[in-house]
Amino acid sequence: IAMANSGPRSGGSQFFINTSFIDLSLDTPGMIKMQAGTTNVFTVSVTNLGNQKISDLKLLIEYIPLAWQKITPSSIIEVSPEEKVIFIVNITTPQDAEIQSYNLRILTSTNSKS
Repeated sequence: IAMANSGPRSGGSQFFINTSFIDLSLDTPGMIKMQAGTTNVFTVSVTNLGNQKISDLKLLIEYIPLAWQKITPSSIIEVSPEEKVIFIVNITTPQDAEIQSYNLRILTSTNSKS
């Protein structure tokens, strides 16, 4: 709901109800354990819980180098309301990767506007 006051000289107010919205649900793995020089493949499902079609949906992974990750498909042209789509993620660590705990964040991007 967006509310706008009509101004300090007027006693009235108005409000607008936005009837379309974007709401995405991601199902991701909780923890990934890997050794240096190995590949881990997992899926991420994204469900459109909103009431409008989503266009050009992309999955993004932050906090690990781009060279370590491959996401297939690179984008999904359209996702209808209540539709679930699946991305396949390949994480490949180099042989000389530093032994440590790496955080990663999985996000989505779309050209749609709510």
